[in-house]
Amino acid sequence: MSKTALQFAAWIAAISAVLTIPLFAAQVIATRSGPTTLSMTMQITNVLLLLYVLASLRALLEQKQAPVANSYLTAIMIVSVILQFGALIATPEDTYVLLVLFGGLVALGVLYIVVGIKLLATESVLPGLKLFCCAAIAVGTFTASIVLALAALPASMVMDFALAIVFFRAAAQAPAALTPAQLPGTDQK
Repeated sequence: MSKTALQFAAWIAAISAVLTIPLFAAQVIATRSGPTTLSMTMQITNVLLLLYVLASLRALLEQKQAPVANSYLTAIMIVSVILQFGALIATPEDTYVLLVLFGGLVALGVLYIVVGIKLLATESVLPGLKLFCCAAIAVGTFTASIVLALAALPASMVMDFALAIVFFRAAAQAPAALTPAQLPGTDQK
């Protein structure tokens, strides 16, 4: 990943962290009063931010030749999309849909725990990853328990900020883009 792409991913992760509480509030409002255009837009924004940040993490791990958790990151992305779509269509009367959503939350929590544990081994490859891993394990534990799911919100904010730090550190270590004069085969006088 280029320095610019890493910096952009870092800012997206930071924005995602800042928007965690408002996006959750939009989901609660949508659940209680029925989906509005604003709440649906915020839910979709939430998923898009998550997808971009996790896809960027996957790309960075592949670039560092440490793709130990990439399949689990992909699974988190898929389950998150399914859960958001289910949350958009579910009503309080849809008992089966709600049960599936709860099962999806448990699966999502377990996936976050696995990602956190697997990525702990790659902490030396990406400085600052340990905080992300610990926060991912906390998010997974809180989410999978269902009862403590609200506690996952602050942990999710920490996780996103930690990922922003990882991206910023990786960007600082990334080589600067070459100017046309620096490309091989050009005459530098």
